[in-house]
Amino acid sequence: MLEQCIAEEDQLFKEQEHCRDELASLARLTQIKADEREQKSKDFLKAQLKLHNIIKEIKTKEFEIREYKKKKKEIQRQLKGFAKMYDVIRNERNKCVNLVHTARQKTTEIKERVKMLENEMEILRDNVIVKERKLQKHLLKHSNNIAIKDSIQSDVCKVIATLQEMKEKREQQLLDVDRLTNMITHIEEEMVQLRKKYERAVLRRNER
Repeated sequence: MLEQCIAEEDQLFKEQEHCRDELASLARLTQIKADEREQKSKDFLKAQLKLHNIIKEIKTKEFEIREYKKKKKEIQRQLKGFAKMYDVIRNERNKCVNLVHTARQKTTEIKERVKMLENEMEILRDNVIVKERKLQKHLLKHSNNIAIKDSIQSDVCKVIATLQEMKEKREQQLLDVDRLTNMITHIEEEMVQLRKKYERAVLRRNER
């Protein structure tokens, strides 16, 4: 019976050593999870800062787009004015032609006036061409800004998805930490039971 108690005692010692090793392993794992949780928190803060900067840049681009729209309206208004002016000049030219037919004595003067009007039309036409080119450039720049805005919105969606994924991983890690904590508590309770069992075995041995 004494040898049996000694064997039980050895077995209890071995179980206690195994439990200690397992407890140390769980403690290391808990520390690793805590470090990972801290790193994920830092990554989350960085992602939030990046999202804030992207939103700020989007607002800046939207302001620039509004300015370009205002410039576009102003150019269109000027083009309408040029078109009206062109119509007026064309009407004046027609009147001049009629005057040539009705008053040949003013032929030279009218020709000079027509030539002057044609020169003005050429200047206006050149101005219209320049304005159209500027308008095309503004439209192209506006299209590029819209593409940049769409790209930034896509990046924002990706960042939001990443944040959501990180949040889910963080919640899963919190659950893992809670589970490990419960396991450690359970193992500690088992160690207390083993210690009590060992003390009872020692007491029985002493009594025997």
